[in-house]
Amino acid sequence: AVELVYGKAAAKRAKKNFLGMFSKHEKPSDIPSYTLYAIRYTLIDLLMETKLAPSKSEARRLIEQGAVRVNDVKKTDPNEEIKIRSAGEADEGEILLQVGKRHFLKLIK
Repeated sequence: AVELVYGKAAAKRAKKNFLGMFSKHEKPSDIPSYTLYAIRYTLIDLLMETKLAPSKSEARRLIEQGAVRVNDVKKTDPNEEIKIRSAGEADEGEILLQVGKRHFLKLIK
């Protein structure tokens, strides 16, 4: 179906991404970015800001059940503070936020 609409090259890319993500549990190659404006967030507020959780209670449940990872490290404390480093700081760089198996975001300041 993808080949009919988008062409053969797009169909091959879609198949490769699908197999990598669902069969091999790899990270997707095209992770969307999200720009943050504050420097510090609690984990709950970060999920709410990025719209990866529809409510604070859902964000708390996801965190406490171990479904949230920051830079591949499982987080279980909903009130943990996450510091977003801006360009020019010593540890600058993107933060990879993962919720569940298939929801990824690159967080940038």
